[in-house]
Amino acid sequence: MEKEDYENNYIIGKYGHLRLEYLKNHKKAGYTIMFMNKTLRKHIVEIDKQARNRVKMLMKQMLERNHIKRIYLYLKIRLTFANNCFRM
Repeated sequence: MEKEDYENNYIIGKYGHLRLEYLKNHKKAGYTIMFMNKTLRKHIVEIDKQARNRVKMLMKQMLERNHIKRIYLYLKIRLTFANNCFRM
């Protein structure tokens, strides 16, 4: 029951919304079947979680391989500083 509550409270992100739009526009039969069987939300949540985890893993790998962590941190600090300067 906790997992169902978690899935109901889960905020669907970019990748879940992209998958939903794809199903609506290109896989109408699959979309309708999942909607009628009440499995659509579960599918969308699972896709969103998998995609987020994959992006996180790829970003970590790219940072490790390309040694751009210092550059990333430098830009992040500059952006934070710039945002703080322009706040009123």
